[in-house]
Amino acid sequence: MQIPLYIKSTIHTSGSEEAEVVEQQVQADMLQLEDHTLISYQEEDGVERSDVKIFAFKNHMIISRRGPISYQQEYQPNDTTLCNMKMPMGTVEMRVLTHFYQFNPMRKIICQFQLEQGDVILGEYQLDIAWVV
Repeated sequence: MQIPLYIKSTIHTSGSEEAEVVEQQVQADMLQLEDHTLISYQEEDGVERSDVKIFAFKNHMIISRRGPISYQQEYQPNDTTLCNMKMPMGTVEMRVLTHFYQFNPMRKIICQFQLEQGDVILGEYQLDIAWVV
């Protein structure tokens, strides 16, 4: 089924007093399966397009992005996962430390995590994804 999807990313980086907030609304396809919900949509910035798939399970989430920047990140509460992010200048290994994950199949996903590259903390993130079925 097609749904309007509201996505808000709040990013806190060290050395910056104010959080960066990125908001977008897209049309998405939602498919509720036996053990997870699949949400897929496209992001376009006028020049380039990325295909995004969110696999939302009860206790964890996977986001897969295919485009100029491609990756598959897994968010497991109280765990660290690895992710290879492919960018035009090469591949970078990232670590994702998930602090909190909540999934309500009828309304929203909330995920709080820290993203690291090597010994550098890139930021603390809160990802809010909401929809109306």
